[in-house]
Amino acid sequence: MVAVVIALVLVVAGSGGLRWFDAALAGYLIDTVFAIFAVTDRYVVWLRHPPTGRLRERGWQALRQ
Repeated sequence: MVAVVIALVLVVAGSGGLRWFDAALAGYLIDTVFAIFAVTDRYVVWLRHPPTGRLRERGWQALRQ
């Protein structure tokens, strides 16, 4: 949900408080928000698995070295 809120804040900020938002693009916005939610949700679920946690830790260790 945080990623969705960030995306919506960026849309509002980028369109001058929705002043310059084109209503014809509302469908694309809804689809984009849904895609952001779906991808972020699947990524978070994937990160919660124990093998992925070990892989993530080793990746951060390799980055630090």
